[in-house]
Amino acid sequence: DEEGISYLMWIDGDAVVVNQDVRLEDLVRKAHFTDLIIAEDQRPTCLLNAGVFLLRVGEWSLRLLEDVWNEPRFHTKRHYEQSALEKVLRSYGEGLEWQSSQSPKAFHSYISNDRSLKHFPHTCVAPRSWLNTHLADDDPEANESPGGVERAAFIFHPAGRKGKMKLLEKMLSLRAMPSSQPFSCVWTAGSEELPGKEA
Repeated sequence: DEEGISYLMWIDGDAVVVNQDVRLEDLVRKAHFTDLIIAEDQRPTCLLNAGVFLLRVGEWSLRLLEDVWNEPRFHTKRHYEQSALEKVLRSYGEGLEWQSSQSPKAFHSYISNDRSLKHFPHTCVAPRSWLNTHLADDDPEANESPGGVERAAFIFHPAGRKGKMKLLEKMLSLRAMPSSQPFSCVWTAGSEELPGKEA
């Protein structure tokens, strides 16, 4: 666009960056520069989690936001805007329609053990651990998987959990990040992979 902004990033107020070595450019590149980069939901009751996502600046994204905003029933359904987002993406033919007709459990990497990115025409869905896992480093489920792949690679988002502030403080402590430390965005040369992740 005119100001040189390519992507916008949304992070819910109950989410925190726990790995400042992750470069947004690398996430975008791995997602093949798609319009919407989002992660699967923490629970199998919903396919996507709208707590953290990247959106490419452009006409498709503007139409997406307008259609989600204008979805008349999103506020009466479980998962609120996530339900509206999934409905709109299905109407766009983004590949989620076939997922919703089957058991949603097959979609989630933490159930299927398929940690690959899911590429659709304008959407890339990442495993929850990439953008918004709700599992703290000391949660048993985060460490039961081989290599601890359910641990937060970038952002910790305790959506749906009680005592969120304590969980956020605990996670920052586990990562040796003071909770008063402001987020700094430092772009450094790095690998194509998220730290601690395999290709």
